[in-house]
Amino acid sequence: MQEPADETLIQVTDIFEIKFRDSSNEIKMDFSYLFSETGGRLPPYESLYNYPLWDKPRLWGIAAEELRGLYQSAGIVSEEEFTLIADHLSVELFFMGYLIENDLIEQ
Repeated sequence: MQEPADETLIQVTDIFEIKFRDSSNEIKMDFSYLFSETGGRLPPYESLYNYPLWDKPRLWGIAAEELRGLYQSAGIVSEEEFTLIADHLSVELFFMGYLIENDLIEQ
């Protein structure tokens, strides 16, 4: 998960027909402020927000383990393919895209 490139922001504005009030630099700064690994205000790992009452928020929590099994059962993830933890927001979005592209979701 990286800050959006200028080309990506242009594509988003074209596809969704929206106009950003902020400059691309401001959007990138906001992204870093919220999601950076070292100092972001919203660490992008589900295990830090979704955990059983008897557990505590931690990386590689139960949510990460469950998602890793789900990805492997779908046949799309091996340990070598991703360097991110399974419950990282970008991995979860990748998986959702995979389901949509392969028409594997119920409507």
